Amino acid sequence: MFDKRNSKKESKEFWSNLDKEVSVSDHVFKEYVNNIFAEEYRTSSYRTLLEAKNSLITIKAYHNFINVYELQANGEDSFGNICCMPVDYARDLLREEEI
Repeated sequence: MFDKRNSKKESKEFWSNLDKEVSVSDHVFKEYVNNIFAEEYRTSSYRTLLEAKNSLITIKAYHNFINVYELQANGEDSFGNICCMPVDYARDLLREEEI
């Protein structure tokens, strides 16, 4: 029925694609955030992800957001809600970094 080896391999490939180092200008990045988040969450999400961008521990969350956003923008509609997850991930990592 399902081959667990293939599913693990696909999962690793999926996450390695999301972790891929990618960067956009802050202006474009702000547009990405504005396109995904409701108005009341835009500023805090933008600030959180920018802070994540500037830390070696949390930069992965920044890359995840951009990569997921670009997947969603290129027709992978199911990724729209997943764009919010890197913000939560970044917040958690930033809290841990403060401790």
